[in-house]
Amino acid sequence: MSVHCTRWPAVQRAGGNDTMTSGFCIPRASGMRDSEMNSSRGPARAAFGGCPFFGALLSLRRAPLALLCEAAQRGEVVYLGRYPTPVYLLSHPAHLKYVLQDHAENYVKHPSVDRVRPLFGYGLTTSDGELWQRQHRLLAGVFHPQCIAALTPLITERVTRKLAHWESTRTATIDVQEEMRDLSSSIIVAIIFGADAAVCLAVIRRNLDAAIECLNHLLWSFLPAGVTFATPRHWRLRRAIGALDAIVHAQIDAHRRAEHDSHSLLSRLIALRNEDDGAVMSDTQLRDELLTLIAAGYSTVAAALAWTWILLGAHPQAQERLHEEARGLSTESLGPAFDPRTLPYARQVIEESMRLYPPTWVTARTPLERDRIGDVAVPAGSVLLLSPHVMHHHPRYWKEPERFEPDRFLPARVEARPRYVYLPFGGGPRLCLGQGLAMREMVLAVALTARRFRLIPTSLQPPQPRPGLTLAPSAGALFTLQRRQP
Repeated sequence: MSVHCTRWPAVQRAGGNDTMTSGFCIPRASGMRDSEMNSSRGPARAAFGGCPFFGALLSLRRAPLALLCEAAQRGEVVYLGRYPTPVYLLSHPAHLKYVLQDHAENYVKHPSVDRVRPLFGYGLTTSDGELWQRQHRLLAGVFHPQCIAALTPLITERVTRKLAHWESTRTATIDVQEEMRDLSSSIIVAIIFGADAAVCLAVIRRNLDAAIECLNHLLWSFLPAGVTFATPRHWRLRRAIGALDAIVHAQIDAHRRAEHDSHSLLSRLIALRNEDDGAVMSDTQLRDELLTLIAAGYSTVAAALAWTWILLGAHPQAQERLHEEARGLSTESLGPAFDPRTLPYARQVIEESMRLYPPTWVTARTPLERDRIGDVAVPAGSVLLLSPHVMHHHPRYWKEPERFEPDRFLPARVEARPRYVYLPFGGGPRLCLGQGLAMREMVLAVALTARRFRLIPTSLQPPQPRPGLTLAPSAGALFTLQRRQP
């Protein structure tokens, strides 16, 4: 079984210049000066054809993973067209560091996140400026390592409950994507609303799935954000968000009346006070943060776990090595003192899975003021694409980048790589606060499952990646469960 990864295009020599075999080129946008189109490795205009003005962006809608990887072969800063402002792809770790870390104050997420604002509002991942700084300070304490460690028993209980269900029902075949979605949603809802919140889990899942599916269709729309038509998809999105709002606000009301688990994350968010003026979060801000956290803890973790098992199914020797590491685990030892670093190979497997299939496969920033990145002047208001998928597959930084090799993440090899060639959780001040929670959850889920089961794929054809809000498998992946002997 071979697992599909978007391969970098072949390059042929012609007249001393690197020329893509596709032969595409992108036109220069009207009014752009030569200095704005040049990169340190060559002209930023070298890319892909199509219509004038939009450049490669029409093609980007059809095959974004392949096109972005191909664009990165043309230069470190590549002009892609207008959408409607100039769009560039950055693919050098120094440039990503410049935007995400060194000069983060000049680079904001607006307007790129406006298309998902109906669902996420002004939560931590979609806000900028003073609001983001205030919310980041507030939420950082909630994700302190000790707070994350305290969640280990809850995570372990949910994973073992899933495994026990497989055993008790004598399940022979599972859809690993559906099972990981069920697992991750049960964990994040219990963390946020408390262990007794299972009653609203099905409604949250159903409506969040519907909302995300609708937003996936809007991501590459050429209509300005906020401009919609009364289509069936538009009404499905409104209904789904309305249902989510009702559930979340009901939970906020109940927690404010102290009718629910005081140890839930929501209870802790309600108790937070701004250090400057002592203000608490409004219900609207709580709603935005909660839906942001639920979506991140559900869809991104589920995608990463599904890809991990798809890869392990294609590489049984890695699955056996994982089993050997995990076989000594006991649920009794998995308390708050548990350290995921005691399962180094499980962590390496997950990190390699997120290299090949990063759930957050692309992000964007917009400069508030005109700037220069490398040899390219980027105008204020332009859009800079930064793609973990591109960086994780770049042959300059990864040997045989399409090959599954967890040992890439041995400590010595990690130290030898530039920081921003691997960024599944972003970087700089906006590094994902939930990184520690996500890794703890995924390490426990993979290790405990491998300890009790062998997962064998039923098909030699794995699903293809589907770029949307997350990089999820395009279809279910069926696996045969084989119970391991104690």
